[in-house]
Amino acid sequence: MSDRDLCFTPATALQRLYRTRKASPLEVMQAVLARIDAVNPRVNAYVTLVRESALAEAKKATVALGRRSAALGPLHGVPVSIKDLTPTRGIRTTWGSKIFEHHVPEADALYVERLKRAGAIVVGKTNTPEFGAGGNTFNAVFGVTRNPWNTALTCGGSSGGAAVALATGMGPLAQGSDLGGSLRTPAAFCGVVGFRTTPGLIPVYPADLGWDSLSVTGPMARTVGDVGLMLAAMAGPDDRAPLSYEVDTRRFTAAVKRPSIKGWRVAWSPDLNGLIPVDHEVATVAEGATRVFRALGAKIEHACPDFGEANEIVLATRGLGMVARHADKLPEHRAVVVGDVEARHGRQHVREPGVALEGADLPGDVAHPQARVAALLGVGAGPSPVLHEEQREALLGGGEVLLLVQRPEDGVLGDPGVEVGHELPEDGCATDAVVEAPRVALSRHHAPILA
Repeated sequence: MSDRDLCFTPATALQRLYRTRKASPLEVMQAVLARIDAVNPRVNAYVTLVRESALAEAKKATVALGRRSAALGPLHGVPVSIKDLTPTRGIRTTWGSKIFEHHVPEADALYVERLKRAGAIVVGKTNTPEFGAGGNTFNAVFGVTRNPWNTALTCGGSSGGAAVALATGMGPLAQGSDLGGSLRTPAAFCGVVGFRTTPGLIPVYPADLGWDSLSVTGPMARTVGDVGLMLAAMAGPDDRAPLSYEVDTRRFTAAVKRPSIKGWRVAWSPDLNGLIPVDHEVATVAEGATRVFRALGAKIEHACPDFGEANEIVLATRGLGMVARHADKLPEHRAVVVGDVEARHGRQHVREPGVALEGADLPGDVAHPQARVAALLGVGAGPSPVLHEEQREALLGGGEVLLLVQRPEDGVLGDPGVEVGHELPEDGCATDAVVEAPRVALSRHHAPILA
């Protein structure tokens, strides 16, 4: 198998190749590192690379394959990238901020520990906007991450580096995080899979806000099967994460093998009743993807609860979260932070709306929609990806075909959703179909221009 083929081989297939001695973790790691050397300078997905430790761990993983007594984890010898918002022991972690440009944590985040325990090998850190606050991936420390399909366009954010690394074969697995689309938007723009998990499914520790139900971490990969494999290694309870809960992680890989949505009643809305602008081509692609649900036995109905006040709710709650996490940095570092965080969100978003909004202001028909359905499909955003602008925030969410799958009884918070790379429109940028079901039929397959 060629080095390029190894770079685009799913983690599930790598496990089979390892166990049949048709490939080794060392061979795969060498191929991935060579791929990074060749491609990363043009897209800037990785911002910190740990070449020596990755090769050393790959050698150990290769030796372990020859030991009968060795207990091999489900991700044995599989390269993984970690988003630069996530603490990694001994590996620079900057949060995309000049404040932490040279910061090196002394301990791994809990889910990084779990990935390592499952056998995954950390290759390096991927780019993110400062503190993850933005729908495009650029910062003052590392600069812009480029869309692999067209480097003049944005890759989305904030897990943009992770999505680009996957799309260009710089590793089969990537860790990302999501508050308002940060796993899903880059997956849409780059044609990969990003899974926003239910809060607490993957425990987050350390965490600034232990009870935060908006921000989650999640797996990213090129296939749904790899996302399920990675999720199984990351999920499950931990006493240090108060939102975490018991879960049978075997369900994730089993669901990929035996997907079923037969009998589901699914609501479909292309624009959530006019809440978001949707390009005609994007809406057409998304509507076509609903046929997959029908073919799998779901009943699709054109319906949508009232999300009219959702934007105000999200801006207020997100604004309060930004204040809780970062207001203490402003007195000393305002010159560094103000141009990025405040300019992205506007100071009004962390003041009046957050102060004025109360629990009673939550719209009842969002929290308790009249139409009881198993899931909601909708298009997340409609314009084509915009030209990347380094000095100011570009349009958020352009080009995303978001089949938003929500459990309406959960209201506007806490809903899982998956985006799966779907189709290449005429402008040369990836669009996607987003499904909570573990498999969706792709209309066609393309490789990014840097493949």
